[in-house]
Amino acid sequence: FANSHEIKALYQTASFDEALAQIRKDCKIAAVTRSEMGSVIVRGDETVTVEATKIRELVDTTGAGDCLGVIEQHSIATIFPIVFSDSNAEPLDEVRCA
Repeated sequence: FANSHEIKALYQTASFDEALAQIRKDCKIAAVTRSEMGSVIVRGDETVTVEATKIRELVDTTGAGDCLGVIEQHSIATIFPIVFSDSNAEPLDEVRCA
């Protein structure tokens, strides 16, 4: 789990797509948040894009990424077989953050 800025810094690139290609090689599954652009969950060649919820007014983003991270990590660990097309997949026993 990381945000788009973190994976670009990790892979030392200005391109989100290049960083995403690298994280696919390094992680079995990865969730990347993209602020108002939602988030992307990747596993191998599979991609699930989650659109951001539209809001009327942004008041405070403090803790928003942390909260989303916890939700995504829990979801990936517990409903992994449902998110992707692999019905034989087992729930993950470990989730790491960047």
